Amino acid sequence: AGFVTAQGNAPLPGRKVTAIETTSGTRFEATTGANGGYTIKVAEGTYRLEVELRAGEKIIKQPDETRINKSDLDTRRDFVVAGGSQPAA
Repeated sequence: AGFVTAQGNAPLPGRKVTAIETTSGTRFEATTGANGGYTIKVAEGTYRLEVELRAGEKIIKQPDETRINKSDLDTRRDFVVAGGSQPAA
């Protein structure tokens, strides 16, 4: 779980966040809500997280690979995006 925000902390709703299991390549997806938040339920494993970018955007902060064990709740897997046409702060 985490948030996707623009530089300056404005939420970015409607963005696809994908958790990719690093060994098998299995993908789990979620879409950010109005507050930029997302939650993805995944099986045990090690995951890389990716966020959908739009034209001219780049990621300036993203979570490291994450190891998920049975019943883990791993919060604050946040992204910060810069560039493109972002909402006014």
